[in-house]
Amino acid sequence: MIFLILIYMINKMVAHKIGKGIKQIADNLYKIAEGNLELVVDEKENPEFEMLSNSINKMVNNIKAHLQNNVELLDQQKSFMDQNFYLIENVKAVCSNIDGISKETLDNSKAISRRTGKCNYRFK
Repeated sequence: MIFLILIYMINKMVAHKIGKGIKQIADNLYKIAEGNLELVVDEKENPEFEMLSNSINKMVNNIKAHLQNNVELLDQQKSFMDQNFYLIENVKAVCSNIDGISKETLDNSKAISRRTGKCNYRFK
């Protein structure tokens, strides 16, 4: 009988210890899932929990690195977009200048043609 009580007590202690560790890890994972990426899971009740904690921390660090990389890529894309906008504005200005020069050249050609009368092209 004492043996059964002793086994029951040991079983309760082990279950409490394991349950406590699982609850700690689950609570920390919930906080991480809510966006707290600065949280460090540090459950060392047994080797399995320590290994799980280390894996979770590594995963969080990888997520943070990927987020930082995304921020850098977005900044780079914004810079490229700003450069493209500047180039487009320059192309528009050049096209406007070419249009003006083309009209001026056409007007000069018409005037020369009228004065010389030696043009076979009919201007519109």
